[in-house]
Amino acid sequence: MQLREYQQNIVNQLFNLLSLGYKSPIAVLPCGGGKSIICADIAKQFTNVNRKVLFLVHRIELVDQIEQTFSNYGVNMEFCDVKMVQSSKNLTKKYDLILTDESHHATCRTYQNIYRKFPNALRVNVTATPCRTDGRGLGETCDYLLKTVSTKWLIENQYLSPFEYYTPKVVDVINIQKRAGEYVDQTSLFDKPKIYGDIFKYYRIGKKAICYCASIKHSQKMAEEFNKRGIPAAHLDGGIEKSERKRIIEKFRTGKIMVLCNFSLIAEGFDVPDCDMVLLLRKTASLNLYIQMTMRCMRFKENKTAIILDFCGNVFEHGLPDEDRDWTLNPKVKIKTNSSSEPEVVARTCNHCFKTYAGRARICPYCHADNGKTKKEIEEEKKAELIRIAEVEWLSRKQEQGKAQTFSELVQLGVKRGYEHPAQWAFRVLQGRRKK
Repeated sequence: MQLREYQQNIVNQLFNLLSLGYKSPIAVLPCGGGKSIICADIAKQFTNVNRKVLFLVHRIELVDQIEQTFSNYGVNMEFCDVKMVQSSKNLTKKYDLILTDESHHATCRTYQNIYRKFPNALRVNVTATPCRTDGRGLGETCDYLLKTVSTKWLIENQYLSPFEYYTPKVVDVINIQKRAGEYVDQTSLFDKPKIYGDIFKYYRIGKKAICYCASIKHSQKMAEEFNKRGIPAAHLDGGIEKSERKRIIEKFRTGKIMVLCNFSLIAEGFDVPDCDMVLLLRKTASLNLYIQMTMRCMRFKENKTAIILDFCGNVFEHGLPDEDRDWTLNPKVKIKTNSSSEPEVVARTCNHCFKTYAGRARICPYCHADNGKTKKEIEEEKKAELIRIAEVEWLSRKQEQGKAQTFSELVQLGVKRGYEHPAQWAFRVLQGRRKK
């Protein structure tokens, strides 16, 4: 196994940052860019000289996966421990390096307790999304943000597959409540025959798909609905026995299962075989989770175009998955809105080919159909028209007032306009004219 050129460049840059005195740099690399391999290479270089490495993950399912990746890459596992962060409080070794995957979690108390326990250890962090739903900045725990290649670059250079994004029918999610910054209680919105009808209308037979559901219960129900229609599907969650999960994933790999339904298990770092399609049947306020879900189907395969079906309009809150984002270690700044209260990051769905594209352009970049004016443009035109009408009315009233030369004519005009004290108004007008 060998690093790609851009991956080698990232490794070199991270070692250079450590040599310059940075203690906790973070590398930002899109999903599918090879963060695990980059970490494996760094760990190998440390363990080759008998320096101890700790790799932190946030889910038990990831421990075996990372250990396997590291072993295959040639990391000396005698000097490397892969641990779930929640079970790392009793560690007694002294580590020279701590690697943190999905390090947007690193501001949490559980991570910080481990970092404080090993104050002399260098730290290298990797993530696809250096932001948090709670708005806290990763500058609390990282001292340098290394921006690497973009999702667009990975697609253009055939390291990720291109995608088509559809929002077939947006569910009314206005009244969904939030708790701790995330939407909750969505199951009732999606557990309806009409919604299922829309889903199966747009699902493409023969495509391997991962279906992200509103809850575990909803995921189980969706798997049943797929199977009822002759589409082999299975539900997956962390409570299912490990051997059974492996069996399900292997069936998905070989095509015996075509759809994997889950709530949030198949997201950050969870390794599943390549798929062609993602179905979003849940609304999320988390940009991290949104990117992890939408990009799950974008692993490169010759002549493949990934399909993303978003039934909740997540794209209108977060933008397309390949959006160029200005990542920073600073706390989250509230998204600026325009006069119509629409976020500046927007997307449109073509009324003709139904593909979703970035921006507000009238002309669809895929089928070149004219989708007409946006809501913002219509509102701005209405506003401009109201201003124009107001200006015309003001000028007309001014001219009418100018024609009334005597006190009596001004009083009559005041009566016509319905003023409560027309004589007083006429007197003030005449006084104003004399001052000029």
